[in-house]
Amino acid sequence: MFFLALCLFRFPLQHHISLARFQHYGLALYVWALGFFFQLAWSWKKLSLRGRACLLSTGTYIGFFAMVFYQNPWLDARMAVQTEGQDLLRLFFAAACVFFGFIVSVIWLAWVLEKNDKNGEKGS
Repeated sequence: MFFLALCLFRFPLQHHISLARFQHYGLALYVWALGFFFQLAWSWKKLSLRGRACLLSTGTYIGFFAMVFYQNPWLDARMAVQTEGQDLLRLFFAAACVFFGFIVSVIWLAWVLEKNDKNGEKGS
């Protein structure tokens, strides 16, 4: 799905339908997030609880920003005249990106450490 999202990102979709650049980015992010959900459904039985949490949190994280980009084409400073409220909202989105990115990183780190502990036990 990442490669499909990359193809969608590289294809100039806005030349064929009325679409802002950030909405184009949002569509590509939707496809990428969908890949995490497909992977979660595909390998549900093989994953541990932390593995499921990793895929679910990453898909939700990317999907959230896909929704933000798609629904807010004014995020592109060249697209529209910016207001103070939009500037504050842009800062809020940036802070949310950092905060939730940290949480997703901690979840992934916990899963990696869990996998390393299991592999270490097998070698002993």
